Amino acid sequence: VLACCLRGERMIRFTLDGSGTAVAGKTDTLEGTFGRIRNTILDGQGGLLFCTSNGDDVVARISYK
Repeated sequence: VLACCLRGERMIRFTLDGSGTAVAGKTDTLEGTFGRIRNTILDGQGGLLFCTSNGDDVVARISYK
């Protein structure tokens, strides 16, 4: 599960337990790299698209492994 943070300027990656109902871990990623991250969506090729909200907004794509 991924969550984007406008104020925190990062993306948070949550890993779930085996049942998929509880958070087993949390990792901050992209912290300070892109500024305010607004939305995320998985594309059909295994990549992650997201947009920023910094005034010079961009749409970026990364591969998550």
